[in-house]
Amino acid sequence: MSNVINASHLTLAYDNGSVEIIKDANFSIKKGEFVFITGPSGSGKSTLLKALYGQIEPNEGSLIVGGRDLATIGQGKRGSNVPKIDTWNELSWPPEWPLPTYEMSFLLPHLLADTKWQEKWTKKGMNVPKKLSVWIPRMYNPVWINPDGFRWIDTIKDESKMELTFNLSPTWSETNWYCDYILPVGLAGERHDQHSEATMPARWLSFRQPALRVALENMGWKYSVNLNKGLVKTYKWYLEN
Repeated sequence: MSNVINASHLTLAYDNGSVEIIKDANFSIKKGEFVFITGPSGSGKSTLLKALYGQIEPNEGSLIVGGRDLATIGQGKRGSNVPKIDTWNELSWPPEWPLPTYEMSFLLPHLLADTKWQEKWTKKGMNVPKKLSVWIPRMYNPVWINPDGFRWIDTIKDESKMELTFNLSPTWSETNWYCDYILPVGLAGERHDQHSEATMPARWLSFRQPALRVALENMGWKYSVNLNKGLVKTYKWYLEN
């Protein structure tokens, strides 16, 4: 029988790794095998179970459950094979505004076009991008919202500035006309930016309602309220094509 759970050099700890509960553990459990976990209070029984169902993260080693390595889901301290993001984007956080609450996204097309600004900070040792390989904004319609919408149109259409563009949109928008791909999302409370999420990118699945609604419809679910049928059909077309 194949192993359904396999741990290799598994270390589990609390307080950012300073309190180790399980260190360098190795074990495997086969399909259909009954296993009892025994030990005194504080030996790590509950900690191991929490790791198996994903409540806590492995600090070192690997923990494979059902073919998935839990040490590679997400990002951070869970494994050297999942690198941390160590990049600061001066286009979103320009040096002139070191303490903004939010990213300065409304400046993006201007900074991509301003070669003098790019050269100034490059000479000071910063790595200022001259283009974006991929642009995926938050829920945003800059062509309509910003007063410089035509500058956004020029930038989005210019592949030397934005090579590949996506837009998250619950409905059609002015920005959508110029993007390469449109990613459909829900309306109002269905929107991905209207609720909290785990801080592990690999677990960040938020296109919930359109996908769920279409799946339920395909399984025979009937609408009990008066929904926008045209919008639902649009979601279905997006997901199936």
